[in-house]
Amino acid sequence: MVALAVGGTSTTVKVRQQDVDRMEVYTGKMVEELSEEEFNRAMDDLGIKEQEWTDQDLKSIEERPSRVYLNELERLAELKETGVLTEEEFEAKKKEILKF
Repeated sequence: MVALAVGGTSTTVKVRQQDVDRMEVYTGKMVEELSEEEFNRAMDDLGIKEQEWTDQDLKSIEERPSRVYLNELERLAELKETGVLTEEEFEAKKKEILKF
């Protein structure tokens, strides 16, 4: 199963990986590149049904943002260490991510 954010919106849909693959072949685009309208049309045209969310799915989604923030902060720290970002740029971006 795959959870997808649809068309840059906050809408999240759960579908099977094989259905994601079918939609990508059908549309010629990665599902992440599809607009909400294109995504819904592909699902309808291919007869793909959204999967039911389990409690475990929902828990996993709730935990994800903290991992995403941590990954982003680690990436920024690496950029600072290699000299790509200054200390000031790093701190500003860190505050933005952590919403200080």
